[in-house]
Amino acid sequence: MKAIQFKKTDCQLWGNNLEAITKEFGGVFEFKGSRLGDRTTIFKAPNGQEKSVRLDDWILEIDGVIVVLNNEEYQLLQSEQKLKEIKDRIDGEVKQHQHRARVGIVKPQDEPPKDLGQMISDSIKSSIKNNQQRTGLLAGNKFAEVGYITPPYIIEIENQIKALSTMVSALDCRLNVLSGGK
Repeated sequence: MKAIQFKKTDCQLWGNNLEAITKEFGGVFEFKGSRLGDRTTIFKAPNGQEKSVRLDDWILEIDGVIVVLNNEEYQLLQSEQKLKEIKDRIDGEVKQHQHRARVGIVKPQDEPPKDLGQMISDSIKSSIKNNQQRTGLLAGNKFAEVGYITPPYIIEIENQIKALSTMVSALDCRLNVLSGGK
């Protein structure tokens, strides 16, 4: 697909990019009308097509056919093409992953999916563990003769996490029952 915007150029007061368009597509421009405001610009393609063109329109050649779009239509065409490219890329990645799973390069997920409460609990525990490892605010840095002493505020947070996890699990069960699930 070839595309050029019909626009004014900075070189002349009434200049435009006619030369660039005729060089790209071939054909000629014809002007009808006597006054500048009433004048119509016609692009005559080498294949015999005639298209009326206004400033800021886009002239496209798609499979040998000349199409004229205004700027908004051209932008929509570009966004649809971009969406198609993204969809094609996603489809390709999915097919590639499925192929890799079939031939054994990628192993399918073995463990069953976790419920919402377990995922929240694991996420919070992971965050606390990371903070402890970085000797952050939650790190307990006291050592006894037997080893590491967990500070009381960490024990309290872990108990709150367990309580939250239990509440989330209960809510998850209620949602499943209300939605007609388990």
